[in-house]
Amino acid sequence: MKHTELINQLIMYSGVCLDPVKAKTLREAANVIREQQDNLPKWIPVDEQIPKPYEGVIVAREKEKGKPLKVEAGMMKPDGLWKIYGTNTKGVLYWMPLPEAPELPKEDK
Repeated sequence: MKHTELINQLIMYSGVCLDPVKAKTLREAANVIREQQDNLPKWIPVDEQIPKPYEGVIVAREKEKGKPLKVEAGMMKPDGLWKIYGTNTKGVLYWMPLPEAPELPKEDK
């Protein structure tokens, strides 16, 4: 089930729920999911925007015709080619920024 469908079902169920406290909780849960979904990185079509040269990104490309898109790490070079795992290609269809690195746990002293 996609997030949007889940949100819509939560909202729909909250409208028929007889317990007002549960209904409010369901609506609040739907709102939290919606907010989190809005903050997730989104795929950017390369015909709308490209990243800065040498900026590490996640790419989706068609490696084989008719097969699902392959997701890999890569970067665009100034010459317009994408550098992906030692390969240069123009076949990238979408990209998104890399997520922030996690913080290392602090050591107790």
